[in-house]
Amino acid sequence: MNEIRFELSVRQRLYLLFVGAVFLLIGTFMWVIGQSTYVVQLGVGTLMVVYFFLFARFGATIDATGVRLRGLTKQHVRWGDIRSIERYSVLGTTGVKLRLIDGRTKRLRAPVTGVLQDDAEFEVKLATLHQWWRHYTGQATAQPN
Repeated sequence: MNEIRFELSVRQRLYLLFVGAVFLLIGTFMWVIGQSTYVVQLGVGTLMVVYFFLFARFGATIDATGVRLRGLTKQHVRWGDIRSIERYSVLGTTGVKLRLIDGRTKRLRAPVTGVLQDDAEFEVKLATLHQWWRHYTGQATAQPN
């Protein structure tokens, strides 16, 4: 079965590892000098490093049946349940969301692009999503949003 996977690259997740390392260093320093708040910094640092590895699993996969969303949970959206595929922007990050027939929206964890998460192929990936959606819903003449 043909499928296309959209995932965050290591480069797109690298800021999490950097921030985590900074907090771990600060926490370690505070522990050495006897500050009691070192636990907070070590906790935040550890959490950011865990996110770096956890976010590697996040993304979306498209195939003939629809879009499989991978985040903390997994969901499947059939092509026929999608009303439109739209871009959204939040705090300098641009991503993709699916507007469903029932009015709900689902945000894809990838592809995304923006500050600290630049993806030079974002427009191509968005066009690919539109192309597959139009093909599998018979909307070959529909224009992408």
